[in-house]
Amino acid sequence: RHNQIETLKRAAITAWQVHEYLRRKAVINATDAARNLDMSIPTAHNALNNLKALGIAKEISGKGKPWLVKLSPKR
Repeated sequence: RHNQIETLKRAAITAWQVHEYLRRKAVINATDAARNLDMSIPTAHNALNNLKALGIAKEISGKGKPWLVKLSPKR
């Protein structure tokens, strides 16, 4: 997963922070990550989107509900 996140270039720093937080908490959303990692909600949301795009995180909430994310199983 290290190599995957590094492909994000500048976005890798926040992706790493959110990834580590996700590993500790198991299920998070952008608001929770932003509050606990001292970053803006859009920054946390972008990091979660990047982790989803890499297959590292997976959305588990349904439409119309707060966006929740968990780690994807290792491939």
